[in-house]
Amino acid sequence: MGHLAFAQSVQRDFQLDELILLPSKIPPHKDVLGATPLDRYKMVELAVKALGAGFAASDYEINAEGVSYTYKTIKHWRTLHPDSALFFAAGSDIFKSIGTWGSWESRFFLAHFIIVYREGVSLDEMIAAIPQTHLPRIKSVYEPATFSDKFGSILLYNMPPVPISSTHIRVNIAQERLPEAVYNYIVENKLYI
Repeated sequence: MGHLAFAQSVQRDFQLDELILLPSKIPPHKDVLGATPLDRYKMVELAVKALGAGFAASDYEINAEGVSYTYKTIKHWRTLHPDSALFFAAGSDIFKSIGTWGSWESRFFLAHFIIVYREGVSLDEMIAAIPQTHLPRIKSVYEPATFSDKFGSILLYNMPPVPISSTHIRVNIAQERLPEAVYNYIVENKLYI
């Protein structure tokens, strides 16, 4: 639910041609409980159908070998779209650990990073996680922008808060907040409950 609001806000405010949602097969920095990678991909497919035009689902990471590393994924999309501006969107809670990611500095030569403020991570904490040499890449985004560069910016984005988390979903699925097909899939497959 929070990820869908995140996707809709980023798509709307950045006026992207397409926003691709791709679940991780084996995320290196997060435990995924309650659903297999295939289940998560099927839910993303169902959600994309509900979101409509401008959204797509990708099984790239689900089909990739081993752990799902952001670098490999961004490099894959850069190879497919060498002349396009690419954006990688993540929550500030994930981005604050960027210094622990493999090949993290080279990612800035592949895509722009849209960093969405998440509750529990202050702007100061997030900026402190970025090495001094990369601080000039930071831009605050309050209005939609057009980017002529294909990569390199860190875009700090403040979207309206969504009072729900994946932990809350496992405890209390809110049927009225999920696309019906996704909710039905979760119930039918006894996920998160």
